[in-house]
This record gives sequence, structure tokens and C-alpha cells, in this order.
Amino acid sequence: MSLPLVIGLGSHHGDDQAGWLVVSRLRQKQFPEASLACLQHPAELLDVIESGQELVVCDACSGNENPGAIHCGIWRPATLVQQRTAEHEGWRQRPVGDHAIERSRPGSHDLTLFEVMELGYSLNGFPDLVEIWTMEGTAWVPGTEPSTAIYLAAVRVADLIWEKCRHA
Repeated sequence: MSLPLVIGLGSHHGDDQAGWLVVSRLRQKQFPEASLACLQHPAELLDVIESGQELVVCDACSGNENPGAIHCGIWRPATLVQQRTAEHEGWRQRPVGDHAIERSRPGSHDLTLFEVMELGYSLNGFPDLVEIWTMEGTAWVPGTEPSTAIYLAAVRVADLIWEKCRHA
């Protein structure tokens, strides 16, 4: 059985640690270390992903949902396909996990998650399908701990990924 590479995107800014918390929980469950990575910027995906490898990306997001709300989507080149689960029937399609930073001069560190995936795909070095899990956060203060809602959401996402991989 081939396991996906599970990427946790994040920073030390409060709820932005959500993706890292998912990876930490998977480590506790003995998910193989070679299939886990914590990154700070989506552009780093281009350094760790291999063509044909299954990919799962976990990240915090900010929207109109309650703190800790979980979203799951499937990315294919030029699309985000809505995926519904029994738990999250109300989820609507919208950009998730976008790490864009406004600057006066755009550069490679300004690329959003979706731009990085499109670039990787165009260079023939990215999977045709990426599973994206996001968790709604509210606190983004540098150096602070994640909220309880994000911690609980990250545990839930990690458990869902673990179960899916165990039964694959």
C-alpha cells in the first residue's frame, strides 16, 4: 500500500499552526515519517513532492464559518472540486489555505497554494489530484498557541486521514 505525502502548512502564528498539528497527531499515531512534512510556505511543496505521488495538504483558513470548522476539497489542475462528507454537508466551494502575501513586488514567495500546484503541474512534477483539508481559524498573533477549536479540528482531520489510509 502506498501512503500519500501529508503536508502540514503553517507558521508560529496562533491558529496558523493547524496543518502542523495534523502532522504532529499523525506522528503520534505512527504514520511513517517519510510520508509527513511540515512546511511554512506553499512554494516549498515543489521541493518535496514527486510526480505521481499522492498528496494531502492540511492548512488553516479564514472565512465565515465557526472556528474549527473543517473543509475538505479535491484539487485538480485548474479546479477545486467540492467534496462533501456526512459531517459537513453545508460546505461551499471557495478558496482555501491561501497564503498570498501582498507586497509591492511579486516573487515566488507570493504564490498561493493553488498557484504553486498549477506551476508544479505545468512542470510535470505534481500529482493530478491533491486532497486539501482546511480548518477555520480566528487567531493569527505571532508566537501564540493555537485555539482549542483549531487543536480539536486538527485532531479530527488527522484521525480522518489516518482511518482513510488504514483502510486503503
